[in-house]
Amino acid sequence: MLVGQSVQVWRGNDIVDQGTVDAVTSDGRAIWLTQRGAVERRMVTKERGTGLRVQLIN
Repeated sequence: MLVGQSVQVWRGNDIVDQGTVDAVTSDGRAIWLTQRGAVERRMVTKERGTGLRVQLIN
């Protein structure tokens, strides 16, 4: 389950976004990230060439 996980959004070799997963759509094609800063919440949609990496916390 992704909700509550800290993730990075990658496109190719670049991190394009990061935050904590707040919600996932039922079809899994979009997630909502909570973030620090001016934009507190953002929707990220599944696109070709884009992937998620879960940040492991020790």
